[in-house]
This record gives sequence, C-alpha cells and structure tokens, in this order.
Amino acid sequence: MAISKTALEYISLSTGNWTKAVNADGNDAVVMLNVEQSINASAKADVILSNRSPDPSSSNPTNAKGPLTNVFAEFQRIRLVHQEVGIPIFSGR
Repeated sequence: MAISKTALEYISLSTGNWTKAVNADGNDAVVMLNVEQSINASAKADVILSNRSPDPSSSNPTNAKGPLTNVFAEFQRIRLVHQEVGIPIFSGR
C-alpha cells in the first residue's frame, strides 16, 4: 500500500483562488510535513516545499527561479489537503 500524501494549497495573491503548490515538474511540492496539535493550543504545521529551478543556469533571472518564488506572503491563507480523501486536514495562515 502506498503512503498517501498531503498537498499544500494557498490562496493566489493574483487570482484569489486556491492553488496547489507544485514543483518545476508539476508534481506536489510538499517534501516534509509535521502537524502539531495539543489541548488548549493552536495547531501548528511545519512544511518544507521543493522549489527547485527548472533552469538554474539561465541568463534570464525569472527563469532561474523556482515556480514558488515570491508566491507566499505573511499571513497568506493556506490549507493542507489529504490527496487520497480530498479533504482539508489543516487550515491556517
């Protein structure tokens, strides 16, 4: 049985729609995820995303950056979605 993954989605600052965080290959960008929950405390999610550039040696600075560069801002809404079931398991900023 394969291990189900969790995808990170964020509200796009340009469109206002939920957008899945993907890497340069179009795959889910979540590399590591840790969600901490305890009684009488807010839940906390630590997420590491892959943001590798498709062409790091490009002479064009825009092409030398990864697809998630400059996508996130402070207090931007995000959610973690269980890919197999399709439901959000965490929502926050």
